[in-house]
Amino acid sequence: MPTLRETFERYDSAYLIERRALGDELSDEAHAAIEAVLRERGEAVPSRPVQPVRLAAGGRTGRSTSFGRIAVQCLLVFGGLVAAKMLAHSWIGLVFSVVMLVVFAVDWHRKRKLTPAERESSRQAKVAERDGMSELMRSAADGDLVRVADLLRFGADVNERNLRGATALMYAARNNQLEVARALMDAGASPNLQSDAKATALSIAVQHGHQPVADLLRQRGAMLPGGH
Repeated sequence: MPTLRETFERYDSAYLIERRALGDELSDEAHAAIEAVLRERGEAVPSRPVQPVRLAAGGRTGRSTSFGRIAVQCLLVFGGLVAAKMLAHSWIGLVFSVVMLVVFAVDWHRKRKLTPAERESSRQAKVAERDGMSELMRSAADGDLVRVADLLRFGADVNERNLRGATALMYAARNNQLEVARALMDAGASPNLQSDAKATALSIAVQHGHQPVADLLRQRGAMLPGGH
């Protein structure tokens, strides 16, 4: 029976790096075998991430997912209205209405028990989903430098845009994440890309009074919209 190393030697390096990106979902033995094969081939071995790195395809992240979810939600609402109209005067309609009321009541009660921090986290998660933020953008906004580095090592598109045309660097500038902004630009993030609202990372940093981030961006050639 072939060893793990012998098994992995049959695959190309791109596949091995994809397996490496699974992080702790892959066994220590498998990681050791992948490291050995990549080193034998003279290729760089990206450090092992703790959390799996799952990267979206290029382009604007979240667009198809968000549009698809909206379409499904519209169909469900329309189907619910049709069903409610058809069953309005039957016992099934009454049961359906009671069940829906119970569901809404339980959800309302659950939200009331959330702490302010949990409510804010939930709100931010909804905003991220709505705007189609990639994991790199969320990690940049949170200042998670370790995760940002992991994602970049495994090929995250540093200039990927969300549905509003924003980039990870813009989120770092918005939240005053100086070291993350530095890491993103070291990895090739363009400081002069503009969002759909014509904002740049520099204009966002200036708007929110984040002077150290603004200074760093200017040092890297960033300009305000209009070339200032």
